Amino acid sequence: MGKVIISVKDLHKKYGDFHAVKGISFDVMEGEIFGLQVNLQLWKSLKPFAKKPVGK
Repeated sequence: MGKVIISVKDLHKKYGDFHAVKGISFDVMEGEIFGLQVNLQLWKSLKPFAKKPVGK
């Protein structure tokens, strides 16, 4: 088993009163392929939350 290179515990993200993320936790091990771009944008609030329904 490889070593943990990223560890996220109990992540929450709110937009006003809307809870976009409620308490997710995960580890990324060395050598794993992981899509960090969207998560990093969320964490840094670089990508605003879409206010329209998906598919419209």
